[in-house]
Amino acid sequence: MDEPKYELPAWLPWATTACLAALVACLGELWIIERSRSVLLREQVQLAEAAVKAAQNQLEAERILDARQIQNLGANAGPGGALQVAVLLPSAPGSPALGVAVIDPASGRGQLRLFGGFAQPDARDYQLWIEGAGPGHPSRCAVFHVAQGGDTGAFPISVPAMDAGSRLVLIDGERGGSSSLGQAEASGPIILASAPTSGRISGR
Repeated sequence: MDEPKYELPAWLPWATTACLAALVACLGELWIIERSRSVLLREQVQLAEAAVKAAQNQLEAERILDARQIQNLGANAGPGGALQVAVLLPSAPGSPALGVAVIDPASGRGQLRLFGGFAQPDARDYQLWIEGAGPGHPSRCAVFHVAQGGDTGAFPISVPAMDAGSRLVLIDGERGGSSSLGQAEASGPIILASAPTSGRISGR
């Protein structure tokens, strides 16, 4: 006895192909979404790690300041004067650069210690300024150059009185320095800056 023959509908292969194509498209879209989510999570982790690293660098910089340099400043400090320490943090997020200024308030003399990459081309100099509204401000505290492969160590600075609300800013500016803070800011970016002081740091 012959078995009945059934013919498949002509549209069935097209429908199957369309379903498979839709399934592949959905899977592809899910893969792209998961990949984007993984990239976003990785970037968030990197940002968090950079923030933690910056905080660690700040603490480490304060801890590893050359003890002999601080002792030399302290030995020449005015009677009863305690050294002031100002931490200069980077303006660019995630930058490993860091600066620590140690100042004798009685004489205004001090040193700026740099950590991280600070090498400059020959036509540039770093300028340290006091930015504030006090008498005689803004005031230039130092001009120095860090050559390619040079030691970023410690640089002498001269810091007059700093009133409440003033801060130290380090600018990558033109060679030889500028005659005003406005010219310095026009010649290059602020690399590091300290938090505004809460009280007066007396100068010489």
